[in-house]
Amino acid sequence: MLFSPAAFQFVLSQQGRAQLVYQDFIYNFHEGFPSGREYWLCRDYRKFKCRSSLVKDGLKLENRGQSHNHGPHTHILRHKQLLFASPC
Repeated sequence: MLFSPAAFQFVLSQQGRAQLVYQDFIYNFHEGFPSGREYWLCRDYRKFKCRSSLVKDGLKLENRGQSHNHGPHTHILRHKQLLFASPC
């Protein structure tokens, strides 16, 4: 799948780390590269063995994993502090 501009946000985790929010799902940072590309895994990667993941390149996202095997994180997002919202 090609990269495309996408509306996403960053919120703050309980540990003070940034989490990426896309389509009401929360992703945790996994790995970054000097090129600026970043790999993000679903917040429930361990809890539900969810294999959904994203690649972020600037303001563009690419969905790289499988579909989520759980519902969206809307109930959790109500209590999160917004750090940044993309302009898309």
